[in-house]
Amino acid sequence: MTALGKALTFFNVLFAIVTGVLIVVVFITRTNWRVGMERWEQEAKAAKAALESEKQASIQKKNDAEEQKKKLVEEIASLNKTIRGKDEEVKTEKDRAAGFEVQLAKYGQISTAGTAEIGRLQVERNQMADQLKKLTDEHAKTVNELANTSSRETYADLRAKALEQNLIETREKLAGIQRRYEELRARQPAGGAGADPNPPRRPSIETNGEVSGISGNLAQITLGSDNGIERGHILQVYRPDLKNPANSLYLGTLTVDRTQPHAAVGTFEPAGRGKMIQKGDKVDTRILR
Repeated sequence: MTALGKALTFFNVLFAIVTGVLIVVVFITRTNWRVGMERWEQEAKAAKAALESEKQASIQKKNDAEEQKKKLVEEIASLNKTIRGKDEEVKTEKDRAAGFEVQLAKYGQISTAGTAEIGRLQVERNQMADQLKKLTDEHAKTVNELANTSSRETYADLRAKALEQNLIETREKLAGIQRRYEELRARQPAGGAGADPNPPRRPSIETNGEVSGISGNLAQITLGSDNGIERGHILQVYRPDLKNPANSLYLGTLTVDRTQPHAAVGTFEPAGRGKMIQKGDKVDTRILR
């Protein structure tokens, strides 16, 4: 073997080693990215579930507070009714005692029986006054408990609003991350992130067309060999927004399998879950920006 042959053999082995290292780096990069994305999605779902649970708990606390408040209002109404009845009884007894006192003063004599009756009425009046005081204290306690219940209800409302605001902010962050992810996917080749030892073939000219037919993941387009399209070329697929072109949706790539004048057939590879190609979507030789 000549020195040139040895040199070529050495460079072939070196090229194979470098290519293998690059393939391993690309595989590790894609694996780490996918694992990180799945973990993030799980954390986002867990956070959303926790927020929803907090919201439901707040709603339940609010409903319980409303029910307790209703019961306390009914109890207060009942106590007020009882107090009004006792007030009438006290007034009646006072009037009765006043009648006895007027009668005794009129005749100028207080008999032993009258004195005892007055004493009994006074004791009864004192007892009723004590009972009235007790009912008044209970009423004040009930009013205080009602005020505490209202404070707890206000706290529950504020807590629920804070949780709802937190949920809105989390959803906005998720939407922003999703948009950045779509932009990164749109800016890189269909093979994924990282260095690509064998970059995909793209047409040397810039042109665009549209999807004219769909069969599974195969699509027919209006570009063909007369447009410089060849087998193995990779085209970008997107769905335009006629009202606002900046909001056009990037769908994925189309690898050309067969070509003919004015038409070609290729295999569609979606850029993400749920993205489907359909008739009328646009294809372009450039990466969608």
